[in-house]
Amino acid sequence: MTLELVVTAVGPDRPGIVHAVTAALLSVAGNITEAQQFCDAASGRFFMRVCFTSEADQPDTLIGDAFKPVAARCDMQWQL
Repeated sequence: MTLELVVTAVGPDRPGIVHAVTAALLSVAGNITEAQQFCDAASGRFFMRVCFTSEADQPDTLIGDAFKPVAARCDMQWQL
């Protein structure tokens, strides 16, 4: 069964965030269907929203395992 999921992430702006997030999705066979991101220059905060599909049996667990190190490394809060 294909699930449609959305992950949002917020944290300090820095190089490599988009790469890290998309690599984490790739590692759990996520297929990105839509993505938006922007940086608020006044606050230096980065915001990202990614829609993707997954056929994983336990996407919450797999995606959580993939995102926790990314979130820690990039100092981001995220939500699935």
